[in-house]
Amino acid sequence: MYANPGLPQGAVVGLNHGAPGQAARIAAQGRREAGSHPSGAAALTVAVNARVLGAVGDITGARRAVDDVRTLAEQLDGPEAADTWFGYPA
Repeated sequence: MYANPGLPQGAVVGLNHGAPGQAARIAAQGRREAGSHPSGAAALTVAVNARVLGAVGDITGARRAVDDVRTLAEQLDGPEAADTWFGYPA
């Protein structure tokens, strides 16, 4: 897990409260901190990033992030795959 698991949730809060620019910055920071190691937290961060990118009109970036989260989700195993809070539901 990465240093700040609150980043994805913070991005969603910003997005839901009409601050897509702030949400995009938080989601990008969370994605950088999550790294490329497959984990439920990384999958959540990338999924939130996809949502934020779509909301700000970056359709290409959102599609790329959706592809990334699918790749991460396919690599989850054990507790990471079963974790319904941090996991990426299939």
